[in-house]
Amino acid sequence: MLAAVLASRQDKITKGEIDIPIHDSVFRTDSTCAMNYIRSNDQRFHTFVANRVAIIHDGSSSSQWRYVNTEVNLADDTSRGLTIDSLIKKNHWIRGPDFVWEQESR
Repeated sequence: MLAAVLASRQDKITKGEIDIPIHDSVFRTDSTCAMNYIRSNDQRFHTFVANRVAIIHDGSSSSQWRYVNTEVNLADDTSRGLTIDSLIKKNHWIRGPDFVWEQESR
């Protein structure tokens, strides 16, 4: 949840600081809990969660958020027990995951 807050704040700051127009931002999270909070319009959260959801909603809309499944999540590579050689051969730590380069279907 806190990473989502940071992402929405950083996006807002970046858009205000650079001279390049950014028309649409996309945010990704591997947390199903965070996705459910972001997509919910229910205002009956505990104070901590409600405050964070309000910050996220202020800086983004729920339609901008995407879920990253564990099979394609680079952050989960270390917990999979991959060898260094395997990580180097995949090259996705340099290039990024394939889903980032694919056209989104809306």
